[in-house]
Amino acid sequence: MEQFGARKEAPLTTCLAEVEQSDVYLGVIAFRLGSIDSQNGRSFTQIEYERAHEIGKDFLIYLVDEQNALFAVRYIDQDEKKKNLKLSRGYYVRGTLRSHLRPLRT
Repeated sequence: MEQFGARKEAPLTTCLAEVEQSDVYLGVIAFRLGSIDSQNGRSFTQIEYERAHEIGKDFLIYLVDEQNALFAVRYIDQDEKKKNLKLSRGYYVRGTLRSHLRPLRT
């Protein structure tokens, strides 16, 4: 989101517009939950993922290796956010492998 620059639209609106314009949904899931929508309590990443599913995007999901990643502690969520992040990592894997994995269109 930091790369979007100043816009008049709300950040979540901008994120969803980018998902809709993309050819493929690329998710990189690491150790931070990220921005949370105050209306429904879900992360922007989860909302983007669900929107990509709704409109039939192809998916590429990358999970950072928890055992071998080299991240400074300041880049890792702690406490309740860490708990929610653990749950969401499984959400992306199960959802993608179960129902969204398909060959890319050429």
